Amino acid sequence: MVHDSGVTCLALSPDGRILATGGMDKTVRLWDAANGQELRRVELPEHEPHSLAFGPPESDVVAAGGWRGEVYVWRASTGALHRKFTGPNETVRAVAFSPDGKLLASADADGEILVRALDTGRLVRRLDEHRRAVPAASVYAKEVHALAFSPDGRLLASGGGDQTLRIRDTETWEERRVFTGHQANVRCLSFFPDGKTLVSGSDERRIAFPLPLPPGAFGFLLGILLSPLVVVYLLGAAIAAALLKEALDRSLRVWDVEAGRELLSMKGPRHEVWSVVTAADGRTFAAAGKDRWDGDSRIDIRVATTGAPLVALRGGPGDFTFLAAAPDGKTLYAAGKEKSTLRAWEWSSGRDRFADRHDGPIRGVAFSPRGDRLATVAGDAVRVWEVPSGALLCTIRDAEAPVLSACFSGDGRTLAFSNRKGDVRFANPDGGGIRRTMRVSEHWPVLRVAFAAADSLLLTEEDHYASPVVVWELATGARLREQRHGEGTDLAAVSPDGRTIASWHFVDWGYPEYVEDWVVLWDVHTGKHLHELRRDVGYGVAFLPDGKGLLTGNEQGSIRLWDVATGERRPDLRIGGTEVTMLAASSRGLLAAACGRHDSIELLDAATGEGRRLLAGHRGGVRCLAFSADGAWLASGGADASVLLWEVST
Repeated sequence: MVHDSGVTCLALSPDGRILATGGMDKTVRLWDAANGQELRRVELPEHEPHSLAFGPPESDVVAAGGWRGEVYVWRASTGALHRKFTGPNETVRAVAFSPDGKLLASADADGEILVRALDTGRLVRRLDEHRRAVPAASVYAKEVHALAFSPDGRLLASGGGDQTLRIRDTETWEERRVFTGHQANVRCLSFFPDGKTLVSGSDERRIAFPLPLPPGAFGFLLGILLSPLVVVYLLGAAIAAALLKEALDRSLRVWDVEAGRELLSMKGPRHEVWSVVTAADGRTFAAAGKDRWDGDSRIDIRVATTGAPLVALRGGPGDFTFLAAAPDGKTLYAAGKEKSTLRAWEWSSGRDRFADRHDGPIRGVAFSPRGDRLATVAGDAVRVWEVPSGALLCTIRDAEAPVLSACFSGDGRTLAFSNRKGDVRFANPDGGGIRRTMRVSEHWPVLRVAFAAADSLLLTEEDHYASPVVVWELATGARLREQRHGEGTDLAAVSPDGRTIASWHFVDWGYPEYVEDWVVLWDVHTGKHLHELRRDVGYGVAFLPDGKGLLTGNEQGSIRLWDVATGERRPDLRIGGTEVTMLAASSRGLLAAACGRHDSIELLDAATGEGRRLLAGHRGGVRCLAFSADGAWLASGGADASVLLWEVST
């Protein structure tokens, strides 16, 4: 997830190190282009940005165009506002820096291009040829959608709703070329590295008839032939169009700037081409846009000289809207307008460079018994990582449903994960191959899964009203017994020896002050209740590593310690404070407590409850916690789609 809502623009720094995205959440966010991790964010005061551009590396600036004519310029390294320009009360559709960083050009929805000196803010030139080329009443036809300086800074190219590309000399600001081949809005353009050619994309899509007749006349004649008694003009035209194999779609065009002629015209993503970028070596270019009426998106990578397709990347509605090309020529970046995603591929092969990037909130983290591997759950996949290097070992995807939880077996040879469809799958954590699938529920998602009793039993919890905790025999897949209490059940924790379960239950009487909850300790083999722990036990539940104590947290911020053998309450380790929603215990005598819906984690002394350290790094809340068996590492997963690995030192 890139933004809290849709992405509105994308830009890459000239050195290829930083990606900038603008979003409908009124922020501009800067990301590490190598791994997709967020570096910095800037809040806009009123409206979302509609365009982005970086200055040259030495300038350390990034500019964003706003909704009412504002252009903001920030320091990329600090996020501090450097300059703010105001113009006509129109959306700034495009911004571009000159290669030397001295000029900043902005284009708006009213058809004007304003060129300013960045150091003084002085208006250098106002260009309105796109607006003057169309009637005053044609509101959308005068919009300027695309801007680009040539690599040597001598030319400024623009494309707009008047269906033209205009090339200007940046010394005299006179038009040198006007290209008129497009038949619809010119949405995007990009110079090739030689500065002599450029590629452009538009919305165009027309029907071509292979006969020297107007479409209507051809439809009329075909209608007569098919139905001599009734001449159906519209039906004949529709049938004629259906019989033709190819529609004339020339929304991608390559131009010779010096000679002033069109070199290539070719079919691009149908209906709308949103973005085009050229590779650093000038041999290929990429185009992104809508492919069908239902909004599915597509990226085409093509040969620059012939237009021949090399790689096609397909996605759902809004997956690929904006593109950026790395200066080393190896990576292509894309951001989604509706899905709020950030993706990266190799130019040559289309291989996903962010395959190790989580694509949603983290639902679970689990260490292998030896602590050398970490499994993380997000979206439709479980990813297995090497600890502590962070190298991705394998990605196990579920082709049928989102993954909800995962756990390692006691011997570390099997990784079990559950999905929203009601299945539990068993995979090889080394190679990612799925060995077996067990249907747990016909109608409900399986929220959690855990091994017990030396890997001979499996415990699952479904997601529905009064959901039970179910014990399964792994060898046969037989359902042995279930535990159901109250209105809701949560498979909270399994004791280190795999013999005792602590499950959280509640009854909601309809009012917040009348919600009753408790924890039941019960024997895995017999299902016998051992103890019921009451008095505000709350959400977070964790066994101590020796199995003799159980920790519970609650909404009041207390952490309570219970004797597993007797069910008696020992002195609380923490009294009051921020709501505790997640707990984990370490063999090194530490506790980790997720602080409610905030972004921090408290490390506490397991004997005294005294605070040791506050860990901060997530945004949007901590969803899950896990210590490695030796207590050396703590993993935390957040709603911000990140997993953080903390080295624990006592």
